[in-house]
Formats: sequence, C-alpha cells, structure tokens
Amino acid sequence: MTNMLVTEGFEELKDYEICKRVGDYLHQKYPGTPALPHLWAVSIRGGMIYIQNMALNQQKGYAIRPELASDEMITRAGGEILERYRISRGVGGAQQALEHLVRYPDSRLVRHPT
Repeated sequence: MTNMLVTEGFEELKDYEICKRVGDYLHQKYPGTPALPHLWAVSIRGGMIYIQNMALNQQKGYAIRPELASDEMITRAGGEILERYRISRGVGGAQQALEHLVRYPDSRLVRHPT
C-alpha cells in the first residue's frame, strides 16, 4: 500500500492513472522507512505533471511534461527534490527529512498571498 495525497480533482481518469503510476514509482524508488515514509504528491495541472515531497516543502517541486514521464525522468525528479534539501536517496534519507523539518519548520508551510 502506498501513501498517496490527493489534493484536487482530476479532469479525466487518465490524469489519475498517470499520477498514481508516478506516485507508486516514487514510493518504490524512494520509500523512506516504514515508520517515516516520504510523502510524495503528484498532480496534473495545465498539462504538466507536478511532483512534490510534501514533508520537505509544499511550495516547490519538479514539473515534467507527460510525454517525457519515463521511469528515468521520474527518478531524476524525485532524486533532485531530495538532493535540493541534502536528503540521502537511501533509507537514511527519511531520518534526514525529519531533521530538516525540525530545523526548518516553516519550509513546508504554504504561504498564500495576502
């Protein structure tokens, strides 16, 4: 079973299937630990696939055109997001992500314009 975050409706079943495939692949490739899994969020907006790690930052992520969403590109996106926060791609990365949240608690907050 994967941890999936659905943040908004899907215009088509195809969009859901793409997001599910990308999310499942990221959870397989970069799972974190059973006690502290990475929380990957995948959405499609404006014809682009957006990938985020919600535990690290809810504002920044990685965008991919659907026709380029190969396993290699998804791996690159997930790894880039982890590296951006100096989080290991291996099992120890989940502990590093937790330490990041403790050190920078505001990094994962969504700031809405006022």
